[in-house]
Amino acid sequence: MKIKKMIAAVTALVLVGGAYNVTAEKSFINSVLAADAEDSVEVVKDGIEYTLSNGEAVVNGVVDASIVDLVIPDEVDDCPVTEIGEFAFNPYYNKIHPHIKTLTLGKNVKKICNSAFSECYELETVTFNDELEDIDDFSFARCYSLKELRVGSKLKHIGLVAFNACVNLKSFEIGENVEEIESGAFERSGIEVFEVPERFTEIKNVFDANNRNKDDSGIVKINNPECRLFGDEESWKSTLIVCDEESIAKQQAERYNLKWCTFEQYEKGEYEKRELSPLDDFICLRDYGMWFDETDGGLKIDRILMSKDGTLIIPDEVAGIPVVEFGIFDAEQDMFSIDSITAEDTKKIVLGKNIKRLGENAFEDFDNLEVIEGGEGLEEIGKNAFANLQNLKSISFSDNINDMKFDVTDRLICNMAYGMEFEEVNGKLVIKEISENAVKDGTLVIPDEVQGMPVSYINAADTKELISSTVSNGLKLDFYILPAYRSNFIASEVKENIKKVVIGKNINVIPEETFIDCTNLESIEGGEGIEYIGESAFQNCTKLASLKLYDNVTEIDNSAFRGCTDLKTVKLGSGLKEMKMSAFKDCGSLEEISLPNKITEIDSYAFEGTNMKAIIIPENIKSIGVDSFTWKDNSPESKAIVKIYSADCDFYSNSIDLDKVDKIYGYAGSTAERIANINYKNFYAFGDANCDKGIDMSDAVLIMQSLANPNKYGLNGTNEHHITEKGIDCADVDKNGNGITASDALKIQKYLLGQEKFS
Repeated sequence: MKIKKMIAAVTALVLVGGAYNVTAEKSFINSVLAADAEDSVEVVKDGIEYTLSNGEAVVNGVVDASIVDLVIPDEVDDCPVTEIGEFAFNPYYNKIHPHIKTLTLGKNVKKICNSAFSECYELETVTFNDELEDIDDFSFARCYSLKELRVGSKLKHIGLVAFNACVNLKSFEIGENVEEIESGAFERSGIEVFEVPERFTEIKNVFDANNRNKDDSGIVKINNPECRLFGDEESWKSTLIVCDEESIAKQQAERYNLKWCTFEQYEKGEYEKRELSPLDDFICLRDYGMWFDETDGGLKIDRILMSKDGTLIIPDEVAGIPVVEFGIFDAEQDMFSIDSITAEDTKKIVLGKNIKRLGENAFEDFDNLEVIEGGEGLEEIGKNAFANLQNLKSISFSDNINDMKFDVTDRLICNMAYGMEFEEVNGKLVIKEISENAVKDGTLVIPDEVQGMPVSYINAADTKELISSTVSNGLKLDFYILPAYRSNFIASEVKENIKKVVIGKNINVIPEETFIDCTNLESIEGGEGIEYIGESAFQNCTKLASLKLYDNVTEIDNSAFRGCTDLKTVKLGSGLKEMKMSAFKDCGSLEEISLPNKITEIDSYAFEGTNMKAIIIPENIKSIGVDSFTWKDNSPESKAIVKIYSADCDFYSNSIDLDKVDKIYGYAGSTAERIANINYKNFYAFGDANCDKGIDMSDAVLIMQSLANPNKYGLNGTNEHHITEKGIDCADVDKNGNGITASDALKIQKYLLGQEKFS
């Protein structure tokens, strides 16, 4: 014997509400403690385990969960099989969960022990042999599907609540040798009328054990006028007693004010009928395998006790009342209102058309659930409704999930709706995971909001945040907290499918390496709220052809777009202040860039390995780092012109690969002129129409002369001081690209008066 069976016996006494008299409990425990200590051996035959002892075999249970039609043999290893052991097939006390639907006993079985088949809710048909003598306590309790039962003539004893809650069992023929039927033997079963054999001189209430049923619980017909009712009035108050006028039972009924009638009144129907509400737990368990409770707009699932062949069907309505809510978690008691074995068995749930709400933790206990169907009327899904469903394969209403109210932290729902997992941080949402479900026809859409909450961060709970500033040796030092992030945020197999990214308007940060190695990404849309693009955020997006950044972007971090080899067009927003090292390195197709006015520094390697045709450095740029502008190949061919509008820009010969530069434009006397002279490059001073390496009114005059008298002062004019091709290049300062005009002369004059600059 195993000690767990002692504990199980105690537990079984209170599984279906209320507390029983502990007599049966003590008797069972004493029998365990006094068990024969003689050596025994366990054997397994055809998926059934036995204990062989003293020349007899006792069935312990099954080791093969696939057994549906259970046949107990006459003998095993020449030992007659005489007993079905305690808890032998009870799923709560076995490693293997039985799925028995039919039971046939071998001819030698004499006893079915305590709780042997209790909780086998799939068991439908039982065929006893002619030798069975004892059906012990709880033997078939809560076998909800049991419909058919055939017993032999030698049956003597039916134990306490032996067939409790067998709601589909409608008849039971008492054998001629039955001597004792314990209380509650048919409690809350489908048997409505029990006829006491005439040989009985005392009868316990087979419909009620210790007054647990408060409503009508059945009809007992007593044919022997000498038969007494065992127990006090409380144990009989819910049962109708049919007996003779002169019987002892009638006297007891009147004395205790019990419900009773004569046989004649019973035959005529002149008695208080047993009419159960369609919502009675018994009716609902029998018809639906579950109980219901009232809620707003209809009914909700209160408790689930059985499914059918792994399928749980939630009805559209019960007694004309719509079933509107599915929820098995009782928040007040912090428990799940579902039979755990049923939850384990259920692989498919069909929701009725009237279900509007899925309650909190609605499906959490269904560990093996694979399919959810129906739910076309769903409006709201409670928190953690789909928690821990590792085996779920399909949900029929997944396409409509966006139209429902749900908890934004529910991983499964958000994965269905957006292919993402979210976390709430200070009233905003952080994208913690992006799955393959997020990519539809090659497009990844990052939503503006989910359930009214803005989606503000990707893979990070914080933006780059300035925490302190200090001044040291005249230099201002800023200290930041950078965004937390996780490498390989998007799985490589998901990245392969991304061709377009649409970024929601509330996203502030694209963290480090978010879209790194998205080698099939061709375009980026949206993102008007982005402020910071992290290190290597789009690195190696080799098919990305164009880029537009909105004015909110203030910083592009190291290598953000490095290796985007097809990137040809870039439009930077006016708010950009910082562009870090290698930001556009190895973007081999990039031919031009327009730098915004707020940026002051071009960091090292920013445009190394590009294909620039023209490099325009605005006046706000104060420094250019090492190898900021180089070309993707090493050919000696000149590639570009350089225009530097910053008079005091700090840069060096190796800031720009001057071997590929044909012309350098800048202010006379600037760093640009110095670098050009050091490297023997043609320098073109802004506004220097007469090429005298300075700028004054004579330059404006020459422009006007060349326009007024081109034969004398034009490109091929006769005057020795006529304008030259280089002079025209220098004089074209109005950026109209249409050669020199009067506006260039005017621009030079305004510059000399300090009213305008050339940039």
